[in-house]
Amino acid sequence: MAIELEEQFESRTGTASASGSTEKRVYYIKGESDPSEVLNQLRVDIGSAHPVYTNTILNSITVKPLDAVDLIEATYDYGDPTQGGGGGSSGRDENNEIWKFEMTSQSQTINYVESDTPTLTGSYQTMVSSLPSEQLLQPKANTLAIGVTSGEPVGVDVYRPYGAITVNKLYDIGEADQAFRTKLYKAQNTLNAAAWLNGEFGEKEVLFLGSSINYDYASQIASVDYSFLFGKKRDKIKILLRKPTASGVNGLTTEGTFDNVSPFEYIWLQYPEGPKAPKTTNPADGTIFCRYPARMYRSTLYLTSDFNELGLVGPS
Repeated sequence: MAIELEEQFESRTGTASASGSTEKRVYYIKGESDPSEVLNQLRVDIGSAHPVYTNTILNSITVKPLDAVDLIEATYDYGDPTQGGGGGSSGRDENNEIWKFEMTSQSQTINYVESDTPTLTGSYQTMVSSLPSEQLLQPKANTLAIGVTSGEPVGVDVYRPYGAITVNKLYDIGEADQAFRTKLYKAQNTLNAAAWLNGEFGEKEVLFLGSSINYDYASQIASVDYSFLFGKKRDKIKILLRKPTASGVNGLTTEGTFDNVSPFEYIWLQYPEGPKAPKTTNPADGTIFCRYPARMYRSTLYLTSDFNELGLVGPS
């Protein structure tokens, strides 16, 4: 049934400041006695511009029955566009989504660098890590430690690329039901199984950290926040491996290669037991002995899921 709104002008309250304007308007509703149906018809106005004030939109609508007069009262709350509401001037796109991309760097401390492992092509593969102090104080490791002061490796802070995505999306409160929440539970801590956001990210380049849901029963809107981390794949990682022989001495070399390494995959090396093998002979320093890694491993700690099931459309 169509409804009519009769404004109670004496109820208007508002404020104005340097940061913007706010106003509340109260209406009596005619033609419908069910508050839920009234709100269902009125909620299409959320996000619309204030009829007078600039940079001010309708952020929420609250309805309540007035038993004494058998009417329904609706309160329109106008304010800052960044504080909520629907589409249009609220900063949301036509899909009721707001996306934020953070592209920066995170620091990590390293105290060891190994740059004396040549590949078969003659180039050098540099590996950096953090090792316990007792390992770094060994003769060979100590020469490759970073920032050794008074026998203790201090290390240095380095930066690695870091990307994060946060999304806020508004749903009809009925859409964010138990099945919707279950879908989010299953997708938490998974990687994208296929290209996502129109190919902007390749397979396994985005990790879905989780979400939060805020149910506003007054406006019948569910606000859902999504959190992601992202990075780009590395095409090739090559490490020179030296297999142990039957006698336990490091044997022939071979090159271990991993292609398309996800930023959320981990690679580690296993060194063989036994005597070290000569690497090269230097007339000044003599023969340098080292132990090449025998095996390299690759591990994906996260399962994959179809990110299209999250219901996000994405920015253009």
